[in-house]
Amino acid sequence: MKLGQRIKFDKTFEITSELSNKKLKVAKGDSAIVTKRGYRIINGEGRGKIVAFTKEEKESIKGLDYENMAMAIYERLDREFDIKEHLDNYDIYEEECIDSIMDFLLDVL
Repeated sequence: MKLGQRIKFDKTFEITSELSNKKLKVAKGDSAIVTKRGYRIINGEGRGKIVAFTKEEKESIKGLDYENMAMAIYERLDREFDIKEHLDNYDIYEEECIDSIMDFLLDVL
């Protein structure tokens, strides 16, 4: 497992929101990003919540998933700033932008 990797949960389970104490269902097939603090759920009922790693999971993290981090950065920029429209105006393809972000990440991380 790598930091920045996107994973899908292989079973359904419940988590409890720390603020509201509300039980939330994380369904089989829901996705998360591996972060340094745990799995950050990116869809479904648990979206935005972080599920802590077990000791074994934390120890199994080796390296970084640069490609997925670059895609996640691109998706965030598109949500926040509609970057896709700007790229289209300059005839720049989505893949070129993601590759450029990934190259930068490889240089600095």
